[in-house]
Amino acid sequence: MPCWKDVINDWLNDGRIDRVYQDSCYAQALDHLPTDLEEYSSLGDDINLARELALRGEAPPGGGGGNGTGPTGGPGPDGGSDREKGFIRELLVTVGPGNADEVPIPLLVLGALATLLMAAGAAGMVARRTQHRRPPVGYEIP
Repeated sequence: MPCWKDVINDWLNDGRIDRVYQDSCYAQALDHLPTDLEEYSSLGDDINLARELALRGEAPPGGGGGNGTGPTGGPGPDGGSDREKGFIRELLVTVGPGNADEVPIPLLVLGALATLLMAAGAAGMVARRTQHRRPPVGYEIP
């Protein structure tokens, strides 16, 4: 697996980058950011922060260290980061992709809903065209 996927997957696990990676991995991860995560999350900022800290030789904010082979740190002093709190965050972590290679579940749900609505519209058109045409009330057929 390319190292940029490791960086993104590390963030997808808990909303933070817990390990230290090579500088090229951070650069590649920024180049391969999924559009939805780039637009609606702090992933890009978190990668830049982790990259800066790695270049300075400091541990990531998640308390980890090492060379990207596994987590070496734990939660912060309060038992977890602020990012882990909140209903919306929990919902996004639960429903969102767990891996950089996965298609986001909300996208699949929206696709299925769009297909269902198109099928219902087509069924309505077919029913309307095949419906027996009746003359208006009060109209006499000559």
